[in-house]
Amino acid sequence: MDTANHPPRYVFEDLLTVRDTKRYFLLPFDVPPGTSWLRLDFYYEPERVPHPKEVANLVCLSLFDSQGFRGARHSFGTHKVVEIGPSAATPGFLPGPLPAGRWVLEVDTFMVLPGTPVSYRAEVRFGPDPEQAGAGPAPSTVWRPRPPLRREPGWYRGDLHTHTIHSDGDETVAGLLDLARRRGLHFVALTDHNTTSQLFDPCLDGNRDLLIIPGMELTTHYGHAVSLGTTSWIDWRTGHEGRTIAQAIEDIHAAGGLCILAHLAALGDPVCTGCAWLFTDQMPGQVDAMEICNGMWFQVGSNNPVSLHIWKEWLQAGHRLPAVAGTDFHAAHDYREGAPANVVYARELSEAAILEGVARGHVMVSTGPELYLEASLADGGRALMGDRVDPASVRAVEVRWRGAPAGAKVLWLVDGETCAAWEGEHGEAAPTLPPGARWALAEMWGADGALLALT
Repeated sequence: MDTANHPPRYVFEDLLTVRDTKRYFLLPFDVPPGTSWLRLDFYYEPERVPHPKEVANLVCLSLFDSQGFRGARHSFGTHKVVEIGPSAATPGFLPGPLPAGRWVLEVDTFMVLPGTPVSYRAEVRFGPDPEQAGAGPAPSTVWRPRPPLRREPGWYRGDLHTHTIHSDGDETVAGLLDLARRRGLHFVALTDHNTTSQLFDPCLDGNRDLLIIPGMELTTHYGHAVSLGTTSWIDWRTGHEGRTIAQAIEDIHAAGGLCILAHLAALGDPVCTGCAWLFTDQMPGQVDAMEICNGMWFQVGSNNPVSLHIWKEWLQAGHRLPAVAGTDFHAAHDYREGAPANVVYARELSEAAILEGVARGHVMVSTGPELYLEASLADGGRALMGDRVDPASVRAVEVRWRGAPAGAKVLWLVDGETCAAWEGEHGEAAPTLPPGARWALAEMWGADGALLALT
């Protein structure tokens, strides 16, 4: 689009101070009938501020047309450009017809640091775009369920937390999927920040070998949650018109999805804005599972050991919340050796079956080694990790592991106490389960103190 020949129709300018952080500024504008393209240029400064070390202001955008959500740009960068037309749009936004009526540009102030105020300017242009003449039909923005990739039950490895250029990631969706294939994954969840445009990326039409789990990371001002199995936008804006995180989780469940609590103990403001989970009514509340490992185990900022400790405290308090991992993929190096994955036992390789396995806790968190936990029951049945059983009905417990590196240890925990420990690259053991046990799990720890597997 030649912006020189299309002067701004609307210009918005303002100055933000620290008192404006974690707010939503709504800037309405009217789109006339016959509009076929829209361009938005958003500028703000400064980005980086010494406080006391260099940290960044973060001002993001959401866009709503006269019918609802149209896209979002959650990323750093002081000049954000958004273009939307009938058949294409800037990543993060949805292409298609531009309905006439009242649109709203929302300025989302994730972090406005003390000191120098932040100035912003938004310019909105639109009209009939000659470059769109003869353009193809609008791509579908309706999720099409895929058939199962495999019909047999088994253990399937995948990632439940990723980001692409549709939010603040470096890779395209196609690039992410190629890296996932090289890593040997069976499934990948697409969970960009506060948008769903990644679910309709054109590259997905040609994907036949990797299961895609739809989703979105609700990136709020006071904590992040990953929605899995949802294809529509979930309003993440807690505090906007009185909205609560409980209502957002209810919307995830109403859409048939799971809510995963992400990096609960992460460093928060101002280093990682909104990353620490501060919703005390949802600890764990209505959430369906919890990330106990976000990125590499010792990753600066994730505080994974603290998250694992809190999860065990919740188990001890009687909560039964499945544990999962997420790479929080943003770039190719996030898939380096030792990155965590979820190995899910599912009845088939399909979206519904994987989510069912996660909800039931049939999940092994693994950085490479394998660690299995099963129990044989008095009635002849078998139980997997995550299953609830009467300890009196358990005939035998079996722990099996493969691929443990030198110096690693496998631990058997019952009600938070280590009751047995084993070593060896491969092995199996039959630990006891006391009659009054409330919960039990197996862990594998590396010689350097990193969690290698948990089940």
